[in-house]
Amino acid sequence: MNKKNAFFMIAFRNVTRNSKSNRFVIASIALGLASLFWIKCIFIGHNDNMINVATSTFIGGVQIHSREFLQSKSISHHFANTPVEETLKKTPGIHWAKRIFFPALLSTSSDSSLGIIYGIEPESESQVTELKKNLKQGNYLSSEPNQSCTQKEIYLSERLASKLNVGLQDKIVVMGQAVDGTTGNDLFRVAGLYNSGSSDFDETHSFINFQCAQEIASLPNQTHEIVLKSDEIPDQQQQLYLQNQFSANHELDHLEVTTWREFIPNLATMVRMNTGVTNMITLVFFLITTLGVVNSMLMSVFERTKEFGILLALGVTPNQIKRIILYESFILAVFSGIIGAIIGFTLVSYHHHYGMDITPFIGKAKNSFVGFRFQTMVYPKLDWKLYFMFFSVEVLFILAAGFYPAMKAARLNPIESIRS
Repeated sequence: MNKKNAFFMIAFRNVTRNSKSNRFVIASIALGLASLFWIKCIFIGHNDNMINVATSTFIGGVQIHSREFLQSKSISHHFANTPVEETLKKTPGIHWAKRIFFPALLSTSSDSSLGIIYGIEPESESQVTELKKNLKQGNYLSSEPNQSCTQKEIYLSERLASKLNVGLQDKIVVMGQAVDGTTGNDLFRVAGLYNSGSSDFDETHSFINFQCAQEIASLPNQTHEIVLKSDEIPDQQQQLYLQNQFSANHELDHLEVTTWREFIPNLATMVRMNTGVTNMITLVFFLITTLGVVNSMLMSVFERTKEFGILLALGVTPNQIKRIILYESFILAVFSGIIGAIIGFTLVSYHHHYGMDITPFIGKAKNSFVGFRFQTMVYPKLDWKLYFMFFSVEVLFILAAGFYPAMKAARLNPIESIRS
């Protein structure tokens, strides 16, 4: 057995011999590491939940607009959809839906309400958002068989239908402003009622077929926005790829590609805040762990002063004493990490499968943000890479914590230590 192995075995025996104090240190670090991993996974799951609700309700992961649209969101900022669709068809793994919108007055014989009418292609929209899945009564919009407006159906929220006092198959007059300044209007039949879970969204958003919106808004072969979704390509990667494609094409270089981060900056800020809070908790945990290990290792050094004195008297060098202490720190870190992994993954796996209701922590108040209502049942994201990162950082911090006790032990005087 070489010297390195011999010193490692001495360190291993020291850790297992001082079982009572070391068990407490290992258990404390393991429970803290498991709790930290659990909290981090819950925050990641909550962030994913917020992003998914916002993007799947209506916004989508990536949006294409004219460059001026984000500043004013005016109906005058439109673009030709054919060149864009030709580019999108060459991009594998994505779905897209084009939209036209205009402010409108919805009227019945007795009531009226201001809102926004969106012209959509029903099948394309259902592949990008959950508008169809939010259907509560009646039917989703029927696809138009040709380029003319023949269906004349409108898809309302239950909230707006109650406000207008209409039901399925009732008729509503839609009066909207066209791009050229004129006023267009038509009579639509209520095909279905939806509920997105967001009262702000439901009260203002109604949907008709794309061709009908083109006629009212006087926008033939034009669109206001195209929304994209992909289960394979990350949003920011899609954004970069399409922006490069558009910049290289003079017909498309006036278009802007955004993600939900630019489109809903408040949500992006909330996600960053959640990430920052967990990073702060992580840093505090590792600092407290470091101080705890320093204290424990110092106590161990003081208790074994005579033992280290004998080792020094037998010819063990101060550097080798340091190595023994650092080996002990490493062994403590590994034991803690393994136990923490078992506890942490048990907790996260359970809640990943069954979910965790965070209502007791946030109260029963309306759980909404930026106009969307989020789920209080959170499913933590199970991520092995995250735990390996935590484990690596834990090992580094605990090894760093062992340096001061190691220096203390290496500076012991053999004769005074043996007499102590």
